[in-house]
Amino acid sequence: MRLWDKYVKLETMKRVILAFFMISGILSLNAQDMDIDALPTGTLTTGFYLTLDSEVPVSNYYKVDISHMGFENETEAITKCRHYLSGNLISNVVHFDEGYMIVRIHTEYMGDDLDYDKLSTYLNQLTKPTE
Repeated sequence: MRLWDKYVKLETMKRVILAFFMISGILSLNAQDMDIDALPTGTLTTGFYLTLDSEVPVSNYYKVDISHMGFENETEAITKCRHYLSGNLISNVVHFDEGYMIVRIHTEYMGDDLDYDKLSTYLNQLTKPTE
């Protein structure tokens, strides 16, 4: 087998494995039995600044209304939310047709210090649009 064929085969396997883990993560978030309406809420500005409900302890999941964001389609919503609202401590799943997204805060990486103010500072330091 030529070197190029080995490279192509390796790259294909990497893509398959990456796709598997991405789909698994999304399905695990969607598959959990959670009462969406009972989740604490977050507020998203058109500048992608996310404010979480400070009246409750830091939670793993938040429901965030995106109906006001003016996304033209689901692809745009997913792309922008992944770009501006993803990081080491945060991921999300967009429910475009329903007008909301579920934000997951990866509290397992925050240690014992589930501090709302530190989390807010982190969220505000994520990349924002320049438009």
